[in-house]
Amino acid sequence: MHPSTPATCDVCRQLRDADEHIVLARGQGVLAFIGERVRVPNSVFIAPLQHCAGLHELEPGELIALSTMVRLAARAIEAEINPDGLNVWWAFRPLAGQTDAHLLVEVVPRFVNVHYEYTDLSNVPSSTHAQRRATKERLLRSVQTTIEEKNGEHFRVVHQ
Repeated sequence: MHPSTPATCDVCRQLRDADEHIVLARGQGVLAFIGERVRVPNSVFIAPLQHCAGLHELEPGELIALSTMVRLAARAIEAEINPDGLNVWWAFRPLAGQTDAHLLVEVVPRFVNVHYEYTDLSNVPSSTHAQRRATKERLLRSVQTTIEEKNGEHFRVVHQ
């Protein structure tokens, strides 16, 4: 894991650079976005806006917002991608696969006939901005519906 500060953290950089074309939703101190590097197409990343290494550094409200955002991303992927299963990955420390000292959750669609082998994100090719935007557009309809069903109390869908 790279010992990082907000100035050197790749997750912080992605959060700073995240424009409205790749941000799926914003919550209380958290952001759901289409990551620069994804192991599996149509995955969604969720991260706290503050630089923190793990769950133990979050305030209770931030933890609730993070968990709720994971559920929102999972519902959108299930509705629009129709995977055979989902993985929710939370890596803490290098042995578990954390590459930056910033909490990052990945919601990943999985399919029966698609082989998967864990790859460090730093070894995954970058997606183009157009690819990331297309993924957001595909998932956006379900995110809007999910938020409307919950009265939009904690989240704001990001429109272009």
